[in-house]
Amino acid sequence: MLERGLRLLEDETVRLRPGAALPGEVAFRLYDTFGFPLDLTEDVLRGQGRKVAVEGFTAAMQRQREEARKSWVGSGEAATEAVWFALREEVGATEFLGYETEVAEGVVLAIMRNGERVSEAASGDEIGVIVNQTPFYAESGGQMGDSGVIFSSDGAELVVRDTVKKAGELHVHLGTLTHGSLKVGEAVELRVDGSRRRLLRANHSVTHLLHQALRRRLGEHVTQKGSLVAPDRLRFRFQPPAAADAGGHPGDRGRGQRAHSGQRRSAHPPVDPGPCHRRRGAGTVRREVWRRGAGCRDGRNE
Repeated sequence: MLERGLRLLEDETVRLRPGAALPGEVAFRLYDTFGFPLDLTEDVLRGQGRKVAVEGFTAAMQRQREEARKSWVGSGEAATEAVWFALREEVGATEFLGYETEVAEGVVLAIMRNGERVSEAASGDEIGVIVNQTPFYAESGGQMGDSGVIFSSDGAELVVRDTVKKAGELHVHLGTLTHGSLKVGEAVELRVDGSRRRLLRANHSVTHLLHQALRRRLGEHVTQKGSLVAPDRLRFRFQPPAAADAGGHPGDRGRGQRAHSGQRRSAHPPVDPGPCHRRRGAGTVRREVWRRGAGCRDGRNE
């Protein structure tokens, strides 16, 4: 993610006039998609003698917040989501440290239990914990969040099974308090399950390699329509143009079929797309490619 963000930043800056500011919308995209805090982008640009058009960044942030609020209007989870938005306004965004480390210290800012905010949790409680800074990656873009352990200075132990993102900017550590009690304001140590993260990172890289291979094999028109990145498997969804599979130009259809069958004939293919397709609507085809023999099925984008 860091490398992709830096590539995007480089692509955008080469288009600018010498000394021109980076548009705030680009800085926000780096923040929202790749986890780049604004000050990191500013540090990179400072070496080039550039600045960020902060007004545009602030405006884009505000638009996202308003859209997120509107998306929950009428939802059965609206009351719970309102708590997350209120928390974000109160404690601010979680600082993500995971690009540099898998172990970090922090302070508990909030604890959620059964959809309600509490000041303390006891052993056996299933809770969500927000810390001021964390090395735990929160689920995003189809990639599962980190798991691990959080220890408090008073001996509490929270086994984190997943990390999710709420209100766009809060990393919430979900897990079971297996020992002691945990209070808001306590100092904690956060330790990511490094072996699981490395498996996630490897499968995340494979989705990009697979995308590139499909584009080389089937054409530049192939676009990613969703993915699932888990430690033991990955799923990559793509949707070629309808013309390539549903009665379009005969030459286009032939090329698509040859590429597909050619992959199945390979003695040791890196992935096996298989016959994972189903016609939908007006001849639209959606394919899902699974790795490590996990199978295939149709469904909504994840």
